Amino acid sequence: MVGRLVIGLLVLTSALIGAAAGLLLVYSVDLPRVNQLEHYRPSSITELYDNQGRTIGSFALQRRVVLRDEREGHDSRHLWAYLDTEGALHIDGQDLGPNTGLVGDDGEYEWFQRIPAGKVPRLVAILGGDPADDVLDILERHWTGDRSGELERLLRESDLEIERYVA
Repeated sequence: MVGRLVIGLLVLTSALIGAAAGLLLVYSVDLPRVNQLEHYRPSSITELYDNQGRTIGSFALQRRVVLRDEREGHDSRHLWAYLDTEGALHIDGQDLGPNTGLVGDDGEYEWFQRIPAGKVPRLVAILGGDPADDVLDILERHWTGDRSGELERLLRESDLEIERYVA
């Protein structure tokens, strides 16, 4: 009887140690250190090609900066920015709720802006940054929350080449 109890405890202890080691292994593989998170780039990028071998899309985990995340009653407004694999800056927005009735009747309004990679340094200068500054860092530090509306105005009034889409 004592022998079975000892064996049972050994099996249980082994299972717990194995589970802990497995969790440690799973969560420690391919994760950046805390001080590296600010400039983390994924280790793999999936690219899609057409039948002529041209890249038609790239997908990866990416750093996104939330510029606006407002909720009031049944309405919400969202704005975020990210760099694509070509270095172009995307600023995407989505408004949800009854107040979108001015622009559509489905309760949703989405828009997308893309600033080509070659124009991003000019935007950094317009935003008050230095040439070596990361545009996402500048946006995150100075153009979130209430200032995001000012950013949208600044982009509209600038001479930057901006591709604009509305969905």
